[in-house]
Amino acid sequence: MKKYFLISGLLLLLISCKKNENQVIDEKNLSDTIIAEKKSDSTGMKNAIDGVIFTSTDSIKESKELDLQLLQKIAPQLKINYSDIRVDKTSSMSYNDQIVFFVITYAQAVNNKEKDISIERKYVFAREINGKILAEESDPELSHLKDEVIQASKSYILKNLIQLNDQTTGIAFYTDLGSGGGVQYWRRKFTIITFTDSGIKKVLNNYTIGRGNSEMKDDNTDKIETLEAGLQVSKNKTNGFYDLIVSKSFLYEEWNRNGEDDTEGKTKVKKETEVLKYNGKNYTFDAADKMRFLSNLNE
Repeated sequence: MKKYFLISGLLLLLISCKKNENQVIDEKNLSDTIIAEKKSDSTGMKNAIDGVIFTSTDSIKESKELDLQLLQKIAPQLKINYSDIRVDKTSSMSYNDQIVFFVITYAQAVNNKEKDISIERKYVFAREINGKILAEESDPELSHLKDEVIQASKSYILKNLIQLNDQTTGIAFYTDLGSGGGVQYWRRKFTIITFTDSGIKKVLNNYTIGRGNSEMKDDNTDKIETLEAGLQVSKNKTNGFYDLIVSKSFLYEEWNRNGEDDTEGKTKVKKETEVLKYNGKNYTFDAADKMRFLSNLNE
């Protein structure tokens, strides 16, 4: 019963096309394509990793920074009232010794109507010494109305940069999207951006690394499917960028509700490996993101 409520609680609390080519490789050959984790000093960026990024969503190491003084400096330049910033859903990290990266969440009136509030997301690089904004970009994919069914959580920035090639490092962050109700829904979306003279570039945009769905089989049984993913950097390159190797574990469970003592029924596991390749602009993947066991939810 405890495990059931843990899963259901997670799904409830975390509220807030063209098909691209993927490549699947055998698990037994995976070890030949992985670079051992190590620190890179070729870019001068701190904590750049070119190996294992995380082994599961629970193992992600997040930045604990939030530069409130710098946030207050840059807000007027962004034409955002500091009072409208959702500080509890705003993150930052030191990109290097001079530049700080922010994911800012803030409230904005829709069509100047105070009752209609939209929650917006903006990415910002700013110079630490004087607050000068070097690049900024809004993300409409993570915006939603305050009372909308699907809500976005705080975007958590990974503590370490990701080495994408000898000259390029990426900043990564994830955001949870979800809803409650009869059919519960949760997605953990993962994004990698780079910062160059030309500004901000998304090289991996809202890729699903975690997922949870549930539906009722009958009056007494719940069916739950979850996804856990891990991410590693390959030594192989495509169009100048290292391939990204994603290990996926799909878990299907049935829970029978029987008074206070819920019991676990049928359980299935499916494991897959996907290689994300850079096409010259970004890493491609299948955005359809179909369920493996709850097939009727794919319709």
